[in-house]
Amino acid sequence: MNDPFEGMMNRFSYQHASSLIHLVLSIILAMMVSRVLSHLVRSVVGETDQSKRWVRRTVFAVWLIFVLDLIGVLDSILDILESLSIPVGMHHITVLRIVQGVLLVMVVSMGSLWCSRLVEKRVMSITSLDTSLRVIVAKIMQGLLITIAVLVTLPVLGIDTTFLSVIGGALGVGLGFGLQKIASNYVSGFIILIDRSVRLDDLITVDGRKGVVTQMEARYAVLKSPDGTEIVVPNENFVTGVVVNHTLNDRMGSLNVSMWLAHEADLRKVIAVLTPLPLNHPDVLNEPHHPAVLVQQVTEIGIEIQLSWWMRDLALVDPNIRPHILLECIEALREAGVPLAKRPEVMVARSQ
Repeated sequence: MNDPFEGMMNRFSYQHASSLIHLVLSIILAMMVSRVLSHLVRSVVGETDQSKRWVRRTVFAVWLIFVLDLIGVLDSILDILESLSIPVGMHHITVLRIVQGVLLVMVVSMGSLWCSRLVEKRVMSITSLDTSLRVIVAKIMQGLLITIAVLVTLPVLGIDTTFLSVIGGALGVGLGFGLQKIASNYVSGFIILIDRSVRLDDLITVDGRKGVVTQMEARYAVLKSPDGTEIVVPNENFVTGVVVNHTLNDRMGSLNVSMWLAHEADLRKVIAVLTPLPLNHPDVLNEPHHPAVLVQQVTEIGIEIQLSWWMRDLALVDPNIRPHILLECIEALREAGVPLAKRPEVMVARSQ
């Protein structure tokens, strides 16, 4: 005959083991969800202080839900949220449905942005494609992924997708009246990517601002000037304005420095002394363009000469190369005994 006490202990052991397994599985699930969401947040926002704050909030929310479920309060909270509703026209939307919709939109948005960043990295790493073509493919894939995420999320929330036609019409009216500049910048961004008039790593001058193109976004491009300043230029300026692309078809280009010599300076000696100086720098070309010294003009001040040389890539020029070569020229001329020009004294006639 079975002992009743032994049967009760067996049932207690089974329930204890089942509760322990449920606890362990819940902890593992909470850890997995928090790790996945933290990775998504870091991938979308980046490694910044803001991303760290969002990661902490995400982990706190996940573990808060876990603790509420562990102590048996989560079901009661969900029932309360389900009982609360907000009237919207002829329908009522529960608070629980709103919270679920917000969480779903956030998760799907982060997932689509993470996928678009991953696709962009993969596309940009394909060196066999042109840089502009890689940017075009990355932007199109990013737009498609976000569109798919929206179309998947709306039916889950119970929203009829036919309302998108109404929103599209309203958006068209808004673009026609107040958002034409924004639309123009987006369209101009795709135009310059397709015609390849401006590409990444090009040295350009637009609206009097000179710099290397470091970023090409849908609405703007970023130029990095020689002093390190980053300039944000709307894409419309590249289409409607005059753009000087110093590296459009040939990345080689020339630089020069000018100086004034005294009238008695031996010019042939000056040419022999100054011509080899730029070749001491690794990016200066000797062929097909050799450094040259040219006489610009002769005035009462002296003789103006110009030393010019060609660089391998204008976009990669060290901004300090011109002052360095100018300093080397002055030192070489002084060692060779070549006199520099002096500003003549200005005589002011006194009125009688």
